[in-house]
Amino acid sequence: MTACLADLETIATAYVRQVRTLTGYANSVVSDDDLHQTARTTLRLLFEMIKGEDRLAELQEYSENIGRRRARQQVPLESLLRAVRMDFPFIWEALSAHTAGGASAISDSVVWIWNAVERHTTNVQTGYLDEISRVNAELELERNFLLRQLLSEGSRDPQLHRQAAAALGLPADGEFVVVVSGDQSSTPTNSHGRSPTAPLGHRYYSSKVSSSPSSPQTRCNLRQRGFCSTSRLGSRLPRAASPR
Repeated sequence: MTACLADLETIATAYVRQVRTLTGYANSVVSDDDLHQTARTTLRLLFEMIKGEDRLAELQEYSENIGRRRARQQVPLESLLRAVRMDFPFIWEALSAHTAGGASAISDSVVWIWNAVERHTTNVQTGYLDEISRVNAELELERNFLLRQLLSEGSRDPQLHRQAAAALGLPADGEFVVVVSGDQSSTPTNSHGRSPTAPLGHRYYSSKVSSSPSSPQTRCNLRQRGFCSTSRLGSRLPRAASPR
């Protein structure tokens, strides 16, 4: 085990070369230095655990941080998990090379080593999914705020229109259908005297929006039109709208 720890630089370098062949890593923003340092630290912790040292809590924290970082770097989860599971063959090869009797001498430890790598993999995945959830929650809050501002009757700020378009991934000018889920206890009626919330608790709105300050459509002119409407801002909206 001491020999394996002494050989970490070589093992980590070989690992990085192999990871770069995976889809999602070949042209990713993850640098070689990042990959090398991550591999070196992870392998060290795993080797020390195999040696009998208590590194469980440290490995869990480090593994989850890897997942969060890779999520921010937009590495696909499938590619990330494949890269993480590659720790096992590198550990096994190193142990076999530095153990008298080779692989057969450590065959009784294969399940334990695999479980250690799988624990690491699970922690990486947990960190990744937690980060994705956090980012999505922040984006959802931002989108909801901008959408409420955009659909307010008093919205005249072209900068708001441009900001909303960017946050929602829409062109500044276009058409879309907005579906607003309302409180069932609130029962506004449309021009036909029918409550738009009665069937499904949804209201549909129409507005025309332009990012041009000189345009007569700069004002978000909100009109309730029963169950179907169009609006100029973009061709799609996440969740709350569908293309016309």
